[in-house]
Amino acid sequence: MKNEISKLMKKNDLVLIREKKHMIWKHIESGEIITTSKTPSSSNALFAIKRDIRRLHRRLELVKT
Repeated sequence: MKNEISKLMKKNDLVLIREKKHMIWKHIESGEIITTSKTPSSSNALFAIKRDIRRLHRRLELVKT
């Protein structure tokens, strides 16, 4: 699942800042941060990450207008 998360983040212009118990991702353009679990325990974790990315994009659209 870690590879899927990495691909999803790169696709959405997020880079990995640090990795301890959680993975901290930073959006390249805006500097917004998304935190994900390093070892997700449920199958819903990927859906939750996608939801966080959608929320990030919505916030960025509101800032642009």
